Amino acid sequence: VETTQWREVGTSGRLETFTILASKFHGLPDPPVVIGYVTLDGASTAILNYVEGVPLDDLDAAGKQLLTQPPVRVRFHERPEGRITDFHFEVMHDQA
Repeated sequence: VETTQWREVGTSGRLETFTILASKFHGLPDPPVVIGYVTLDGASTAILNYVEGVPLDDLDAAGKQLLTQPPVRVRFHERPEGRITDFHFEVMHDQA
C-alpha cells in the first residue's frame, strides 16, 4: 500500500503482543529483553520495538504482567541517530 501522507499519532498506546528473549542473539542486547508490538493512540497498525519497565528477574511473572496488554509510552533517546532504536516503549505502571 502506497502512503502519500504522514499521520500524527500519540506517544502512548497499548502493548498488543510481545516476546521475552531469554537467549542471546547476535546484534541484540544481552537477555532477557522484551520486544513487543504497540499500537499508538491514533494509529491503525502496531510498531515493533523494545519494551522496558517490567522486572525480568522472574520471566513467568513478567509474562503474566505483559499479557494484560498494559498501556505504554514512547521514550525517546537523548541522541537520536535516525534509527528505529532512537526510542523504546515503557510500561506505564501508574495507569495500568
